[in-house]
Amino acid sequence: GNKVSEDPQSTDYTSSVSIPGQLNSVITKYNSSDDKEIYSWKSILLETDDFDEVSKKYNEVYKQIKNSIIKIDGEKPFILSGSYEAPSDSKKFTNTDFYLLPASSGDLKRLKVELSLQFFVTEWKLAILVYDQDVERVVME
Repeated sequence: GNKVSEDPQSTDYTSSVSIPGQLNSVITKYNSSDDKEIYSWKSILLETDDFDEVSKKYNEVYKQIKNSIIKIDGEKPFILSGSYEAPSDSKKFTNTDFYLLPASSGDLKRLKVELSLQFFVTEWKLAILVYDQDVERVVME
């Protein structure tokens, strides 16, 4: 998609991949010191000040993602597996990490899907993130 923003560490682009009902989605390209191309995808599903509403949506999306079958050309099918963590309005952050089963090899072994619920100043944001676990290394450099 179109370039949205750029800084020394990363560049954001609008994503042409969308989820029904999403608010927006962004692809981020991270600048790595070893010139390796590392990307992440993030889709914001809900922004609200109503914890009960966002908690219900978190549970609903978790159930939709859990045990989803992922088919990638040239690869055997994978199932997304993750353990549910119940949100609490006393915690400002809740997430569920999903992994590919059976365990993959090659580039896919670092793939991570995350369902995230986070409180920002006055509202809760629910998002799905898909990224290479090397993103954590690049961001910390």
